[in-house]
Amino acid sequence: MTIGIVGRDTDPVSAHRARWLGAAAGLGPTVAIGGWWALAGIGVSLADWLVSMGLIAAIAIGAGWITGPLAVGVSRSFAKATIGYALAVIATTTALSIVQAAADTISGGDLSIGGLAVAVVGRTAIGLVSVAYLILPALAFGALWAVVARGILATTERGRAI
Repeated sequence: MTIGIVGRDTDPVSAHRARWLGAAAGLGPTVAIGGWWALAGIGVSLADWLVSMGLIAAIAIGAGWITGPLAVGVSRSFAKATIGYALAVIATTTALSIVQAAADTISGGDLSIGGLAVAVVGRTAIGLVSVAYLILPALAFGALWAVVARGILATTERGRAI
């Protein structure tokens, strides 16, 4: 018997499998946002839409990879999975924002350590403040992610696909 994600031998889901399941479940929020944008007609070029969807997929799948074990762990708590995914979305968004700040600073020609530090610290502060307005949508997508993750788990427990 394999060791479970929380170190108990009663849980047959490995941590690696849980992360892949979480990443796959990240497609749920990605498709929901893409569908919403398609219905709302956001009025951007196809190229801009594809770039935005790529970033959203990176955030959703990355957050799913981080929190996959919460969805399939021994407790399988819906609240823990939802909140964990929401926090992972905010953390992943902030991390990508910091990388973007550094890249924008360097590509703008400012190669000084001071300029780079100001950009990174500033973007980190914005990321922390953004929790105030990101938490509700992140929780909604966390709940959607938890439902999709449980659905994938239920399907794969029968067929062991993942």
